[in-house]
Amino acid sequence: SLAQVFRSFDKAAPGVIIVEDDLIFSPDFLEYFHAAAPLLDEDPSLWVVSAWNDNGFRYLVREAKHLQRTDFMPGLGWLLPRARWEGELEAKWPDLNWDHWMRDRKQHQNREAVFPQVPRVFHNGIEGTFMEPKTHQRYFAAVATNTDAASTWQLPALGGPALADEAVAAALSSRYEARLEELLRGARYVASARDLVEAADGRPEALAVWVVADPEKSKE
Repeated sequence: SLAQVFRSFDKAAPGVIIVEDDLIFSPDFLEYFHAAAPLLDEDPSLWVVSAWNDNGFRYLVREAKHLQRTDFMPGLGWLLPRARWEGELEAKWPDLNWDHWMRDRKQHQNREAVFPQVPRVFHNGIEGTFMEPKTHQRYFAAVATNTDAASTWQLPALGGPALADEAVAAALSSRYEARLEELLRGARYVASARDLVEAADGRPEALAVWVVADPEKSKE
């Protein structure tokens, strides 16, 4: 169990990376976590770091080192800080379906997970409790993964900044929100299927769809 893992390692170990037995790791899997882990200390609006992107289909991703944020727990290879476990989750950890439990707002409290646009794991399992070959072929097989052995991350150095890699620092809440606002200001607004067809001209650009909703109600 997670409790046993944390008890087995010295207190100097600041967290654990939780993986499943049907994942294939990218060459920079561990380096990515090493570089991104300090985000959890620097940004209280984050609560975990994941290696997986639920929407990381090959035709949608192109920036290997771009990090994104979500309030939907990605799982499939993620970093759990010791402080988060011991001070918050250990006393109430569920016996089953922990991934769905982690996605409950009562647990994440509107904090987000950070993840790479191009996943650092590939889901290779085709059979399991919630998996069969057709589902894997339709969804997981089409998700990209970084295979570039030359891909590297600038790691924190003793006495240096915690967020040494610029791509990682860009995931801080203030900088991330500023980039989203900039993208929205220059986005092409989409109001119909015809607009989407016209936008499919092969050029990379931001598209915006406006939705009328009560943001406070979504937090209930």
